[in-house]
Amino acid sequence: MDKKILSNLCSAALQIKPLSNNIFLTIGHDDKNSRLGWVIPPDFKAVEKFFQNFSLLAKNKKEFVFIGMGGSINGIKVLAQFTKTKNIHTFDSLDPYSLNKIISNIKNKKNLLVVPITKSGTTLETHRLANCLKNLYKNEWHEHFLWLADPSSFEKIYSRDWEKVHTLPIQVNHGNDIGGRFTCPHTAIFLIPLFIIWGGKINKIKALWGKYIKTRKESMEKACKLASSLKDLKRGYFSILVRKKFKEPFNTWITQLFQESLGSKNTNFKVKTKIISDKKQSPDYFTLIEVPNFGKDPILYIMSAMVFLQFFVALFAYYKKINFVNQPYVEEYKKQMKELEKTKMPEPCQISLNALLEQINARLNTNIKFIELVFYFDLDMEKQKKVYHILKEKFYDKEIFISIGSDWNHHSYQSAFLDDSTLFIILVAKSYRKSDIIPKNFQDGNTAVLESIAYATFVTLKEKAILYKISDTEI
Repeated sequence: MDKKILSNLCSAALQIKPLSNNIFLTIGHDDKNSRLGWVIPPDFKAVEKFFQNFSLLAKNKKEFVFIGMGGSINGIKVLAQFTKTKNIHTFDSLDPYSLNKIISNIKNKKNLLVVPITKSGTTLETHRLANCLKNLYKNEWHEHFLWLADPSSFEKIYSRDWEKVHTLPIQVNHGNDIGGRFTCPHTAIFLIPLFIIWGGKINKIKALWGKYIKTRKESMEKACKLASSLKDLKRGYFSILVRKKFKEPFNTWITQLFQESLGSKNTNFKVKTKIISDKKQSPDYFTLIEVPNFGKDPILYIMSAMVFLQFFVALFAYYKKINFVNQPYVEEYKKQMKELEKTKMPEPCQISLNALLEQINARLNTNIKFIELVFYFDLDMEKQKKVYHILKEKFYDKEIFISIGSDWNHHSYQSAFLDDSTLFIILVAKSYRKSDIIPKNFQDGNTAVLESIAYATFVTLKEKAILYKISDTEI
């Protein structure tokens, strides 16, 4: 029976007839659009041709900035963070200080290629960030930008002051049937960074691709077996066990895959995701999922892990009758942002960290299992860890999660919308550190959008969220 379900998934991806009674035609489609293109890997000839096209557009470029939100950037983060590649930068923050750090690390902007990524062609943050970097080049920006999008979205990009800009499709087969969190490892979002990391050695990538194809069947079958064994779970609290050195790089990618695919899709099914590198880190009431090992090659491990987890999510969704490719509630905070354009946004109250702890304590009840802090400003990792340990010491019986917005909105808002077991702490900066490189009007516009996203998030999460502004110097 398990293999029949897997066969149905593949048939739906290939649009093989007859498809009647194949539930994947419903749960694998966003409205009437298939999002199952990730199920069948492209032929490597298509990959090789894509690399050739990219090489022509990226000629003489030595450094690369990838701009995107959620699924458009999280896979690149996995590769860039793991390999510690110095010529690849990822950028998904509207905080001017974050942009300043990125630009400061660029050795020579004459050799830079900026790669904004947006499936729809309209992602607000991506356009704002791309325009900030565009300003660095004045009228000589064309040769420094290459947009990745679905082919149907190219005109939307051109119409937003990017006339005649270089573009390439996200999918190497020029399709548009893969959603953001399923783009790795088959699309340009994964393949271009890998091509850069390995110095354009196509034969090396081809050899890896061959190994990867051989492991896919085992990944799929293990995922299918696991999904079947867990089909009666009453809640989706998952601990995902990965190799230790992959824990941080994989954190956001896995979180988005599970929480946006499964969260708030079934009123009675709650979802929370914890990435761990030791079984002891898994809370007792979480279900452990151990990512299989496929050899020693770290890139092969990344690719196989992605496929294993994607198939698990899809097949688990089959048993729960959940549409795993859409994210309907994400539109809620975006609608609220449009409403805010008509009125003046209230100023959040300022709070100290100690006072915040008191406010959190006052809001806790027996239904709250999790406390999730979302900082809508650039907060370095050391301070994030500091806040985590302070909260964990005070609220030892709760699981603590810390994220950075508005990236959080792209990986966890969908899950948060119907989550009544989490207290969400929305925090904006008392004042944003300025960039000495980007014009003030760009900076002010970006921080205004960031604060608007934070406030819209707070309003739409209603009674399960609190909003304050805080100074990072007090943390």
